[in-house]
Amino acid sequence: KIIRDVIGRWSPETDGKPVYPEFDRERHVSKSDMPFRPGVKVYVGTDNGFNNAWVFCQPDGLGKLKALYVINNVLDDAKTIEAALDNDVLPFMEEHLEGYVVKFILDQAMGNRDAAKGTTQLDPFIERNLDFELSASKRTKPVRALVRDYIVRGKVLVSKNCVPLINSLDGGYHHRLVKATGLYESNPSKNEHSHVAEALSFVIEYVD
Repeated sequence: KIIRDVIGRWSPETDGKPVYPEFDRERHVSKSDMPFRPGVKVYVGTDNGFNNAWVFCQPDGLGKLKALYVINNVLDDAKTIEAALDNDVLPFMEEHLEGYVVKFILDQAMGNRDAAKGTTQLDPFIERNLDFELSASKRTKPVRALVRDYIVRGKVLVSKNCVPLINSLDGGYHHRLVKATGLYESNPSKNEHSHVAEALSFVIEYVD
């Protein structure tokens, strides 16, 4: 395990180099509940696959993006996009976001067509008349650099209730150490923390 005291304290839970070492729970996590603001558009970053994640965000009008709610369907909670929409996402929207304008910012890979079935992961959104747009970029260094810039400049604030996202940004989303070489992998590890971090990145890139 790596424990390191730097500006963005490395989490004692991580086993690699954090993607966002500047993330600081004291600075980037709310001290109290943050409700959705009526009349302000809601953006939902969506990472695809059987392990999927949904991050509900709103801009505060002052240059800061607030991450207000998270659905993280990974490991034992993994399910299809259809099941996630019907069992988790839409019920939450019906209860908490009635009257809000909601736009889903989807993982670019969701537009890839399944050669055998002839379908894409966009179909469930179309069938349910949901407004969506594909993220402009794939998971790349420039996108991670943009997210890091938001963190460094204090332009993102995470609700204290978004525990999976907090744990992800605080070291769960990391570069794995390759023991044979002593170097870290260039791309972040795909694990239970990666999906929610990437879902947030889609929204940050879209609103920037």
